[in-house]
Amino acid sequence: MTDLTTKRVAAIIPWHSDQQQAFDELKSLLCKATIEPLHIVDFSKPFDLIVDTSSFAYSAVLSQTNAEGVSVHVAFSSMKLTDTQQRWSTIEREAYAALMALKKYRSWLFGTKVPVYSDHNPLLCVTESAPKSAKLQRWSLSLQEIDVTFKCRAGRTNVAADCLSRLNLDQSAVLYNFDWVLCWSPDNLIRG
Repeated sequence: MTDLTTKRVAAIIPWHSDQQQAFDELKSLLCKATIEPLHIVDFSKPFDLIVDTSSFAYSAVLSQTNAEGVSVHVAFSSMKLTDTQQRWSTIEREAYAALMALKKYRSWLFGTKVPVYSDHNPLLCVTESAPKSAKLQRWSLSLQEIDVTFKCRAGRTNVAADCLSRLNLDQSAVLYNFDWVLCWSPDNLIRG
């Protein structure tokens, strides 16, 4: 459905059974999400930011640890990459995902120490040393207003962000995974 929002689509949106089915499933998932809402943000507790990228999208999950010591998700975001962004190297896409997530949640994260978890180990060099790419250097400078520490997390434990970045809305069967991600917690982790 996001392809229908591009400038290349005619003024009259082509609406067929595929679009209607995707719309109905999305509406159903949003209604279900109100029954099982996200956790409420507690600004007295530290945040964790988990990012991931695929060849066509990036995603971020903002989480906190609750009183029971369980990591709970307080915000999700994902976005498709443009054609140009899809041609970037993996480290550039991963750094871009972190940068966009930090920008999106800046008002919550400003003035705090934020660990950013990614499954891409070379991303650690963005803040620990001078990146070779001019683009990465500019992004590294823009990250300095927030105390960011990049940490590597194995892809199999990066479940929520991984599912969001690989979610292909052209396949209706995958829509169920988004529903699962909204309700995901470490207690009901399903390994595939």
